[in-house]
Amino acid sequence: MAGLALFRRISMAAVEPMLEVAGSLLFLLHSILDGCDAELARLKFLESRRGAPLEFWGGNLGHGAVWSGMAIGWSLGTGAAWPLPVCALAVASTAASAPLVSRQGDNGLADAMANRDFIYVVGRLACFGRAHWFLVRVALGTPAFMLLVRWGAGRRRIA
Repeated sequence: MAGLALFRRISMAAVEPMLEVAGSLLFLLHSILDGCDAELARLKFLESRRGAPLEFWGGNLGHGAVWSGMAIGWSLGTGAAWPLPVCALAVASTAASAPLVSRQGDNGLADAMANRDFIYVVGRLACFGRAHWFLVRVALGTPAFMLLVRWGAGRRRIA
């Protein structure tokens, strides 16, 4: 039980708005440091064939952890279990769309929609104690994103 309390305090599973803001700031800091790490590897010519997939899949795993934290916090805050299936859809959709984006290479649509700008939306929502609302957007938006990426790939093959 003490472990669950600690998890709620330091993650996006927080129920209190100020802790939600702290969680979103940690998420932003993680994103900044992750991006700097990748840029430094490129600038120093320390890239590797295994490094790029590790970076890509590690980021997606991290997003799944954040979605899970949001769902747990939302579920604990409301006393309802329904945020957990929403989370399952969000995590499954993220995991299913990742290979599509990975295979697309330089695709303007996929690149534009798969960037990290959503972290700012999470932060803004957290300021109002509503970061968990983003979870619904992920659960509904990611399947639509997958369809758009597949449609774009089909159009490129035809052209």
